[in-house]
Parts: sequence; C-alpha cells; structure tokens
Amino acid sequence: MILLALVTSFSMAFAQTWQETWSNMTKEEKMMKLRTFRDDNQKFLKDSLGMTSAQLKSIDSVNSDFLKGMNQINKSTGTDDEKLAKAKEIATKRGADLDSIMGVDKHALFTQYLYGKLKKSEG
Repeated sequence: MILLALVTSFSMAFAQTWQETWSNMTKEEKMMKLRTFRDDNQKFLKDSLGMTSAQLKSIDSVNSDFLKGMNQINKSTGTDDEKLAKAKEIATKRGADLDSIMGVDKHALFTQYLYGKLKKSEG
C-alpha cells in the first residue's frame, strides 16, 4: 500500500515534467540516471539500514518481479479499475515481501528515505 501511494504521488506530482525530461534523454542518459538512483538506494540500504548483500539481492529480486508484474498489467487488456486492482495486489505482495526481508521498521525508514528523495527532486 505504501508503494502504491509512493507511485501515485510520484506520478501525479512529477508525471508531466518527468515525462518531458525522460523523453528528451538518450538511452545512455536514462541508464545512467537509473543506475545512480539504484546505487544511492543500495548505499542507503547497506550503510544506514545495515542490509547484507544477501538482503540486497533479495530486495532486487522482489523489485524486479514487481516491475515485471506492473509491465504485464500495463500491457494487459481490461478496464483501468481492473488494472488498478491488479496493481494494488502486486504492490501489497511487494510490501509484504520487503517487510519480510528488511523488517517492518526498516522498510518504513526506507519508504521515508524515498519520499525524501522525491520531495528533494521537486526542487
């Protein structure tokens, strides 16, 4: 649920600007931006929250599965309400999986960290 709120907030607040900026980037620039974002997050998870390399690998796996699921939903047929229901379902599963890997408290701290990054990017 937290991820869904995060995704929704991000989408609404930054969609237009982000889309314009993102579409003007080359493939290499997009990859560098994504890599930097991931590296920053990995550093926070490791240094601030004490995640082990095994936990980081598990988190990556959960996130990869989540993104694949969201991509499948995006490509699927169905109403927006049906797609939203499916997205909520996989977001809930992702949240539970991250709680299991990190612990509820550290997952909450990571969520706060991400919200802070989003606020900062508002500029």
